[in-house]
Order: sequence, then C-alpha cells, then structure tokens
Amino acid sequence: MAAVEKKTVKIFSKEEIKKAESVDIYEFLGAHGSGELKGGGRYPKYYIKGHKSIVVDRKKNYFYHNGQHKGNNIIRLLMDYEGYNFRQSVSFLLGEEFEQHQGYDEEAEEQEEFKYPYKHEKTTERVKKYLVDERGIDREIVDYLIENGYVYQDKQYKSVVFAWRENGLANGEIVGATSQGTIIDHERYGKRGTAKFIAKNSKRNYGFNITLGNPEAYYFFESSIDLLSFWSTHKELTNCRLMSMEGLKKNSLIQYIQETYQNFNQLPKDGIFYGVDNDSAGHRLYDYAYHYLNIAKKKAGKATPNVNMIPFNNQISKEHFDLYQELSQEFPEATWEMLATIHKVETNMSNDNKIANEYDIQSALAISDKSEEKIGPIDVRAALTKIAATIQEKHLTPETLIRLYPDEKWNSTDQLFVNHKFERVYALYSEKNYEVVETVQNDWNDYVKSERAKGLITEKVPLAAKQLEPDFVYGQKKEEFTYYIQDSDSKMKIKEQLVDRFGIHPSIVGALVQKGMIRQDVNDRIIYLWNQSGTVVGGQIRGTFQDKKAFGRVGYEQKIMDLSLEGYGFNITLGKPNKITFFQTPEDLLSYWSLNVDQLKDTILFSLSDANPEYVANNINIKLASGAKIEKIEMCVGNNQSGMQLLDDVSQLEDFNLENRTLKTDQGEEIKVTSLRPKIGVNWLAELAAKRERVARLEEYRHLESQRENQYQRTQQQQNLSR
Repeated sequence: MAAVEKKTVKIFSKEEIKKAESVDIYEFLGAHGSGELKGGGRYPKYYIKGHKSIVVDRKKNYFYHNGQHKGNNIIRLLMDYEGYNFRQSVSFLLGEEFEQHQGYDEEAEEQEEFKYPYKHEKTTERVKKYLVDERGIDREIVDYLIENGYVYQDKQYKSVVFAWRENGLANGEIVGATSQGTIIDHERYGKRGTAKFIAKNSKRNYGFNITLGNPEAYYFFESSIDLLSFWSTHKELTNCRLMSMEGLKKNSLIQYIQETYQNFNQLPKDGIFYGVDNDSAGHRLYDYAYHYLNIAKKKAGKATPNVNMIPFNNQISKEHFDLYQELSQEFPEATWEMLATIHKVETNMSNDNKIANEYDIQSALAISDKSEEKIGPIDVRAALTKIAATIQEKHLTPETLIRLYPDEKWNSTDQLFVNHKFERVYALYSEKNYEVVETVQNDWNDYVKSERAKGLITEKVPLAAKQLEPDFVYGQKKEEFTYYIQDSDSKMKIKEQLVDRFGIHPSIVGALVQKGMIRQDVNDRIIYLWNQSGTVVGGQIRGTFQDKKAFGRVGYEQKIMDLSLEGYGFNITLGKPNKITFFQTPEDLLSYWSLNVDQLKDTILFSLSDANPEYVANNINIKLASGAKIEKIEMCVGNNQSGMQLLDDVSQLEDFNLENRTLKTDQGEEIKVTSLRPKIGVNWLAELAAKRERVARLEEYRHLESQRENQYQRTQQQQNLSR
C-alpha cells in the first residue's frame, strides 16, 4: 500500500501575523484590491461586490462596515470580502514587501473649502425636545442658541445642527458644523445612542464654541452636549469662551488659545478649565495641558492655572472601595488611600489596563503605550495585591510612592509633575473629598441629568449671557508682539545647552541672559528674543529635550513665537555698526561670535528666522532706518544645501547687482555683499566644536609633553646623583 503524503500546514508566528496586520490597508487596496477606493482624506470608501458601506480609517489602519456595524484589520477584510481564508490572507500579505502603515497626518492633507451642507427647518421643536427633554439642557440656553444662530434643525433628518461660528460669536462666519441625531437607537449607535457627524471640510482643530463677553477664562469640553450641560449648571457665566474640541485633540487646545488671544487681545487671566470626560483619555489630555500649556495670565505675567474640571473625578465605585479596604487590612503599610491613589493614577480606577496618565506611570495595573500587549480586562484584585505587597516590602509611604516605579527614567521636570500628580490624587482621599457610589459616572451631561433627577430646575436661574451688549463684535486683530511665556527662575538649562554642550563663550551667554535677550521658560526651553531699536518684536523657541520621534529629523522643538515680526530674527548690535552679518540660526550666530570674541566690533550679528532672500533686504532697510551706517553685508552661511541656496537666492534679488556684487537699499545706496563659510564644519556650530576638539587635543599634547619633560628632568637628576 502506497504511503499517503502528508500535507504540511504553515503555522505563522505572532511576529509574522503582526507584520501582515501592519501592511497599509489603503495602499494595499489601491494596488491589489478587487474593489474600488473612492474619496480622499482620512476616511475613503471601498466599494466591493455590492458592499457600499465599507470605510477605511487611514489613521488607525482599520476598516469599518457601517451597514453591518463591524470592522477589523486588513487580514479580516481579505477574509470577509476578498475571498481568502486566514492562511491565504497572511501568506499573501507576507509574500511581497508591501508598504507598512506609517500613520496618517491629517494636517498634511490639503483641505477643500468648507461648504455648509444643511437646509434648515422652520420649526425647531425636535431640536428643543431632544436637547431639553433627552439631554437635560437648560431651556433658556436652547432658546438663546436658536435665536442667535448657533443651533438649527436640519430639514432632511430633523437632527440638531451645531454651527461652528468663528471666534464663537453670533456674527462669526460658519466654518464647520456638527450634526447630532435626535432619534435614540442604542442597538445601532452603541452607548451614545444617536448618530453624530462632523460636516465635510469643517475647519480643522475647531468645533462648536461660544464667546460670552470678553474671554478672560477659557473652558474646554469634548463635545457640544458636554459644553451645554456645563453651561446649564453655570448660567451665571460671562467674560469667557466655551469651546468643544469635538473629541480630544491637543492641536485644538493650541488653535483655540492662539485664536482667542489674537482676536480678542485677551489672555486667560481667570484660568483655563478642562471639562473633559472622567476616563483614561480625558485624564491624559489634562496631564498634557497641566504639564505643557503654560499661558500667561497677563502680558509678561505668571502662568494662568490649568484647572481640572473633570466631573465625578472624586467618585470611587463601591466594588473597588471595598477591595482597597480589604487589602489594607492584609497589608497594613499599604493604606487604602495609597492603593486608591495608585489605581486612580495608573488607570483611572478602571477594570482594564488602559493607561490613564501622560507620564507612562504603570506597574501591575496599566500597560505602557510602548508595550505590545493588548488593552483589555485585568484581574484588578491580583494586580493590587501585588502592589500592596511591594509597598509592604519596601516600607513605602504616601510621600515615596514614586519608588514603586524604579524602572521609569523621568527627567527632573517630569519627575516634579509625577510627584505633584500623586500628591493631588492622594489628597482627594486623605482629606475625605471622595464619594463612594455603585457606578462611577463619566461626563457633564451625566452630571446635569443626575442633578435634574435630584430636583434641580436650572430655569429658575437667569441667563447672564442675555444681559451682554448685543453689539459685542470681533476684537481688534492684534499686530503687536507680546511676550506671553512664563520664565523659569533657573537658568541652568541655558548654561548646560549653550555653554557646556555647544561651547558658546560664557561671557557672551552671561551678558545676553543679563540683558534678557536669552531666557529659559518653565518647560526648560531656550527663548531667543528679537530686538528692534530697544523693542522686543518677536522671539523663537529652541527646545532642550532631544526626541526625534516627536520633533522629526532635527530632534528638538523649534518654533517662532506668535505675532513675531515676520521675517525678522535674533540679532545683536556690537559698538557702532558699519557691517551686518547674517546667519541661518541663533546657534550659528553665537558660535561665530565665540570664535571671534576678541575681534568682533562695530557690527550687527543677525540670525534670519526665514530663508526668504527678501527678508535679507528688508532687515537691512530696517536697520538703516533705525540709524545704522551699514557699509558691508556679510552672508555667514554653512557648508550645506540650505546655505548655498540662500546665497543663490540673494544673488537673484531684483536689487542685487551681479557684476559688482552689491545690493541696492531703499535709500538708493549700493552695499557690497560678501560670503563667509566655515573652514571645517558643516555650519558655525560644528566649526566651534571642531576648534574645541583641536584645543582639547593640543592641551592633551602639551600635558603629555610636560609629563615627558618632567620625567626627563627627573631622570637627569638621578643620573647626576649616581655619579
């Protein structure tokens, strides 16, 4: 009997399956899919075999079938709609070097012009019924929104349309919209229960927002409904701006803050308030704001407070409270308050391992963002027992809880914020500011509905916004630069970065720090201020924290401060200048000065903030207009492509005379233009580093020669004595 040949079945490793899942779903379908991709942006549609409801999420590398209410990764799409089984799908995806998913940058997508898509119903009864009866929004506020053109009823679907008014003003242009369905269907729409859409091409990093008077306080929320829920219980609000991020978007915070300051000339002197949801994502956004957003209360003043306004933040579920109490009996040094603090900080007291802080504080409860483990339910009792045993073993106290995380490599600034977070959370429980409940609630709409269930009638309180002047319109556009960053009391990062690391001459750095031209902010960033005839007209920020993943190839944060004079830059005047020398960066300027610290005089050292050659001419004319007598222009660029390009661009200016190598000024003078480049380094910073290295080698050589000479002298003396 002939032997039966056994079929070999390919078994894929976890790494192979993960690689297959990581193939870019959009690029793959465009090249190899049997269906048709239509539309651009983050959510193109995929039409295949009669299915018209498949949407691809390019950011998450995921698909979702709206008609079937399900979605998954590229392997599942091949199995469900392209006719492959699991092994065939994985083999296909591993068979060629398909493009791996690299993320999706929505900001890089060119956005089309927003066109308001909704037709309005004359009646707003459905809108009122939904907002007031279903959501508990104050009736007077709803009437105010309708009367002032913030809210409409859609004619086709009877949905609530929240109009995104520019600057949050009733007379502001509509730049986007959110459509909120009024038909509740939890089976179809999940926990939220209703359909919700953002209109196509709505303004990025924006949302529904309302400005009440002069905005001296900023309030941020995740949704329009949360915003209105909070306002319903705070009808006395005036002189503030209420802003929905339509989700959790760090860029929305920045855009709203910049826009409010620029258009109303008003800093948030009363604070910035964060009414985000009581979940892991909401707490992470607040951590980010608390750490990184340092906005001045007033011009050149201290930072305004970032206020945690997360609803139900003090609630503890009875299930967890009982568990903390039980474990604290078993491990007496691990008090229930300490266990509650750790659980809150790591996962916001949830039953899964999703991290709820921005500092990667995680042990047995949470997993790091960098971990390959999947987010899912955990055994909270087992995790807390392990933590309680560690506390007992290490004799930790509320003040030393950070020692629970010995592997974390926080820098000094981050460690300060981590300590503050533990202190704030622990105080909630040690000072008895908590509430034990059966189920912890989540957002401001939960709050207003729970208060109404207890008998709250918001309509008894008059709406303060109705008393504001009706002709309150846009503030004047602010053209004048104001220094809005909070300075640090320490100058150590300036010394560490510029003197110790870059080798800038200490006397130069000391003089500029003393004059306030170089500063350090509370986030340890270096600020170069731009001087024009004794007035600060701008500035630029240079981070000291290295992270190529966060800041790209250059590896550190760098940006121009808001409302800085366009095309200007960091500049220093030495003596009575008859020459102006241009550089590509402030560090190149300081390096060149350090290389020639005893020789430079009667010159203007000028670092360009923009490589546009027109700004070279503009800045020369500005200096001439301020009284400088410039007889020579020197382009001190690097031995790199950008340096050569700047020289070429300057020579192509209309006022540049190629034959004489001169540049004609607004005053009609023709000034000689020369160029100077480093002899060794790619730029002047590298040139200074090369000189320091040569000096160090020379010093080492001299030291060795001195040692040899001393040894020779000792040998001679010994020989003389032996005679």
